[in-house]
Amino acid sequence: MLVGYRSNLLDLGDRDRDAVKDIGPNRFLLTRTDADFAVRLVWTGQAPLTDVDGSSLVLLTFSLCEGAAAPALTDLACQVEGCAGLGGGIEGCNCEIRPAQSDD
Repeated sequence: MLVGYRSNLLDLGDRDRDAVKDIGPNRFLLTRTDADFAVRLVWTGQAPLTDVDGSSLVLLTFSLCEGAAAPALTDLACQVEGCAGLGGGIEGCNCEIRPAQSDD
C-alpha cells in the first residue's frame, strides 16, 4: 500500500519507527519505506489475511510541519499497489484514510 501525504504540511518525523504502528494481526511482518511524500507499507506472512475485514492494519502518526495549516483528510491518499497470495492475485483489496479515533 502506498500512502501519499503533502510534505509541506505533514511529516513522519525522521523515519521514527513509532510514527508507523502496525495494529493488524501479529502474524505478519510490516515493512515501511518513507520517501518524504509517501510511505510504502508491505505486509508479508505465511497465513491468509482474512480476519481484518473492515479493521485497520496500520496507524500513521504524522507531525504537523512548522507554520503549516491544519491538514484535511484530502491532504492524504492511499492506493493498494498489489494484493496477492500463494494462489495469485486477490480481489477486493482496498485502503481508506480515516482520522484516528480519540481516546475520550
